Amino acid sequence: NAMMQILERREAALKTSEARYRTLTTVSPVGIFYANSKGDYLYANDRWHELTGLDTDRAKSVGWLHVVHPDDQTRIQNLWRASTQDKSPFKAEFRLCLPDGAVNWVLGQAMPEDEDVYSILQNYVGTLTDITKLREAEERIKQHQLELAHVSRLKTVGEMASGMAHELNQPL
Repeated sequence: NAMMQILERREAALKTSEARYRTLTTVSPVGIFYANSKGDYLYANDRWHELTGLDTDRAKSVGWLHVVHPDDQTRIQNLWRASTQDKSPFKAEFRLCLPDGAVNWVLGQAMPEDEDVYSILQNYVGTLTDITKLREAEERIKQHQLELAHVSRLKTVGEMASGMAHELNQPL
């Protein structure tokens, strides 16, 4: 009887924990995923699917690396491989190519989890955060700084030319 009560309490606590996890993954503004050390899709929330443009079936068949921008793929594959070999956290900024042709920047982070009895890494829990607007703002700032530097150079050249013209117009 006491054992049954303990089991019932554990079952209730597990259901509460699962409900809390479902709620967190539903309301989270970031994409949440669960993958094995090879990067194979095991689970992702709706936001992850929005960010990658992959539905569950496509994510399982082609994997998330399929939507990483071609210019970022080698770097990201190498970082993922190094993380899984070292059993260390993964963190990188990279671009995703969506089916509609859009390219979005994300910050991807993942932590190792669930080692088996042989200490072989099995899974990663991670997030994708959309940083597209941040990257666009950084690019606008960079362009503005380049324009200011160009104007400054033109002003300096103009001042030098004006000074030289003044010197040339002065009688000896």
